[in-house]
Amino acid sequence: MTRGAVGVAFAGGGLFALQTRVNGELGARSGSAFWAALVSFGSGLAALAVVLAVVPRLRAAVARAARHRLPWWTYLGGLGGATLVALSAVAVPKVGVATFTVGVVAGQAVGGLLVDRAGLGPGGPQAPTASRVAGAALAVLAVAIIRFGHGGGAVSGATVLAILVASTVAGAMGSVQQALNGRVQGATGEPLVAATVNFAAGLVPLAVIFAVVAATGSGPALPWPPAWWVYAGGLLGIGYILAAIWAVRALGVLRLGLLLVAGQLAGGVGSDLVSPGRTGRPGLLTYVAVVLTIVAVGIAGLQSRSRRATTASATTTPTTR
Repeated sequence: MTRGAVGVAFAGGGLFALQTRVNGELGARSGSAFWAALVSFGSGLAALAVVLAVVPRLRAAVARAARHRLPWWTYLGGLGGATLVALSAVAVPKVGVATFTVGVVAGQAVGGLLVDRAGLGPGGPQAPTASRVAGAALAVLAVAIIRFGHGGGAVSGATVLAILVASTVAGAMGSVQQALNGRVQGATGEPLVAATVNFAAGLVPLAVIFAVVAATGSGPALPWPPAWWVYAGGLLGIGYILAAIWAVRALGVLRLGLLLVAGQLAGGVGSDLVSPGRTGRPGLLTYVAVVLTIVAVGIAGLQSRSRRATTASATTTPTTR
């Protein structure tokens, strides 16, 4: 089961990379990144709503959530996801999936430190450790390498830098999103209910922004693209979530996170090889940055593995007085 979970988690990370490519294509072909994000969140929410309506166990979880209400801000995790999806629709056609993903992972590394320190997640406050700080710093270094690797070409260095900064901020918001979704999951006992709340919270602001943009005449200027696959972003997002849900029991949160990141980066490089962004196919520095990012995530998890082993030893070793 563990071997199967490893494959599922890695594939789930690849689905995230594929989702960013699909949303980017829809944004480029329709002429509106907000439209691409709205379609992604809307289709995902519709699919999840159908599942919740037909599965009695999930309906019971929704009822539990209604009885045990969390603070209102706990339900806003989807705002981070909406930002990430909208930004991917703008950034991926320009710089490719790999560059965008490195920025996101760097933001997740730094944001994770701040989120844990503030105690936003269901596990409460966690002080930053030397290994986690070192991992975050290495991830930021990977972003710098990507930036200097795009010194020219169809996209200017200033544009690449702006996208990297924006994707890093979006990655940090994603850390907040994961913490808040964890709180919702803890209250309902069902990850799919937390995912539905996430999609709903992200869809509302996207719909409002899209309506405002469309009213000013800046909405989608092109007809709906005929290719069916450009509308699959929401389903790919659900697949990513379901992969994590299924694999976490066998792998634990730490190993799951490492494998998801590895799948995201590998999928990003593969996607860029098949369909490069305007900066062209990945170069040597992109591969270096991807490897550094994977190493950074591994370093950030060293302390957690050590703590888990210490905890297990303490629970299995009898104490004497």
